[in-house]
Amino acid sequence: MTAIKIFVIGIPVSCVGIAVWWATRKYSELKEELRNTVEEKQLSLFKLLEEKTEASEKEKNSKESSNRLKEELRKTVEEKELLSFQLLEEKKEAAEKEKSSNESCNRLKEDLRKTVDEKELLSLQLIEEKKEAVQKEKSLKELCNRLKEQLTKAVNVSFQLAQEKKVALEKEKSFKELLLEEKTEASEKEKNSKESNNRLKEELRKTVEEKELLSFQLLEEKKEAAEKEKSSNESCNRLKEDLRKTVDEKELLSLQLIEEKKEAVQKEKSLKELCNRLKEQLTKAVNVSFQLAQEKKVALEKEKSFKELYDKLNEELRNSAKRHSDVVFQLENEILILNDRVEEISRFNRSKPYFNTSRGSSHGKDLGRKIEKEKQKIPGDNELNKDKYSLEHTPTRSSYNEYKQRGNLCNTETNGTVFDLNKIIGRKTTSPKRVIDIFARRFAATAEPAPCQRCDCMGDKDGFGMMQCQRCISPAIDRFLKDWNAAIYESGPDTISAEEIELKIKPEDPKLYGNK
Repeated sequence: MTAIKIFVIGIPVSCVGIAVWWATRKYSELKEELRNTVEEKQLSLFKLLEEKTEASEKEKNSKESSNRLKEELRKTVEEKELLSFQLLEEKKEAAEKEKSSNESCNRLKEDLRKTVDEKELLSLQLIEEKKEAVQKEKSLKELCNRLKEQLTKAVNVSFQLAQEKKVALEKEKSFKELLLEEKTEASEKEKNSKESNNRLKEELRKTVEEKELLSFQLLEEKKEAAEKEKSSNESCNRLKEDLRKTVDEKELLSLQLIEEKKEAVQKEKSLKELCNRLKEQLTKAVNVSFQLAQEKKVALEKEKSFKELYDKLNEELRNSAKRHSDVVFQLENEILILNDRVEEISRFNRSKPYFNTSRGSSHGKDLGRKIEKEKQKIPGDNELNKDKYSLEHTPTRSSYNEYKQRGNLCNTETNGTVFDLNKIIGRKTTSPKRVIDIFARRFAATAEPAPCQRCDCMGDKDGFGMMQCQRCISPAIDRFLKDWNAAIYESGPDTISAEEIELKIKPEDPKLYGNK
């Protein structure tokens, strides 16, 4: 008998342990799922920020060189199209996720209702089975065992109900991101939960009363069977002790349920705070996507402006190439450039073309080494005879490059205007250029229409009038272009000359414009 009782008591205890282990495992799995979702959202935000920084760096790099504009524009267009498609896909996925979450919430509600109905049916079936078992079993021992089983089942049912409440609360917490607006429903659910708890208490009281009635019936039957069987008295006393233990266990379970409810309320508060934080993160992500869309619009507008500039540059280059070729043909075939002072040095390689010009002479590229050997002075500009270019400090190639970068002066061919050889020749410092090529580029630049011209009416002896126009200032000098309009409007174009304007305008940096 004792072994059977121990076995009967051990089965519900083991079931309770298994149920507790299963509940803790499910709770840990739900926690891990929530953490994974939060980490994935943070990673998506970081990826969007990195894509934004990459797009800004690409826009900065696109301005570095005009030769790579085509390739960079194509790449940026493709990347921006991909970003736009990705943004549209993400929006679609977000909408689909919202729809799926709403559907899942509705399904969960229906599942909860179905589970409640199934539990009620199971409870009815258990009651019917208990009645049939009572009718079949007549002996006191079987009645005692069944009473024990009923008590353990009642405890298990209450524990299962508590666990199911926990699972339902966890599911509701996981979907509270989309159900925050339904706070009123949550309050109603809390009221219903309180009513259900009160009902459970009433059911427990009823079960206790039924057990008390059964105990009275058992005592009467024991009095009748005391004369027949003495062993039945001992079993009844043991049953009383078991009943007292079960009552104590029920009280402990009720206290545990109250503590678990308090913990559930605290967890609900913490989950509400988490939901609010997730809402803020989602709003930030939406703002980032909106900013990316705006930046995409700005980038497309910039691309249009870049394309227009690129077309204009191509047209200007084509026109300048045509003008340059025409002027070179005229200079080589029709115009003769006379030079009275051409200084020559023995053992000088005449096959090398000239690239540097001064007031009255022209010099070659390797002039410094020849002067070191022959110990001759450099004719031409007076600046070359200073201390820096004396015989003690023989000129080197770097000094000639420095001189070449300054502004050089041409005489009657350019009407006495100053221009920089670097701007006309280009960035190829090592490649020499001929004087004819330089003047051809100069004439091609002056052939363009000027915003300011000075025209005079000239009369011949025959009586025919002639208009002669000249530019106010050379277009190659940047400082005149900056301050020309201000100087003209201060004094008026009729009462001022170009020389007076040059005196008013002061150069900002003498290294850029040469020493006068």
